[in-house]
Amino acid sequence: MGQLPYWLVFRGGPIFLGVAAAFVVSGVMIGWGDSYDVLLGIESPRSSGNNAATWVLSLVGWLGVPSLIGAVAGHIVSAGITARRKATYDEIVDLIRRELPGPGPGSGGDGGRGDG
Repeated sequence: MGQLPYWLVFRGGPIFLGVAAAFVVSGVMIGWGDSYDVLLGIESPRSSGNNAATWVLSLVGWLGVPSLIGAVAGHIVSAGITARRKATYDEIVDLIRRELPGPGPGSGGDGGRGDG
């Protein structure tokens, strides 16, 4: 199983199930169309029933859905960057150490004159 499907099942799955559960409970209580409108923020929970289920659905619509979308997008971007990375961290550190010049002027015993 790839990284994205794994993440969707084990990390994003619980968030998605929470959104779906809130939508189903609210849909049964106030109707599916009103629940959809509350979930997307088209209609306020107060105007569509003003019960606990609509307020929970509104919070889920404001917090849960954007976090799920942002997490999936972030995971896809991170996977794309990782796939294109050519060198590991240790290889980069070794390259930097090889490329850096030795100690600069004044670090030796010659007083920085360089005539040593």
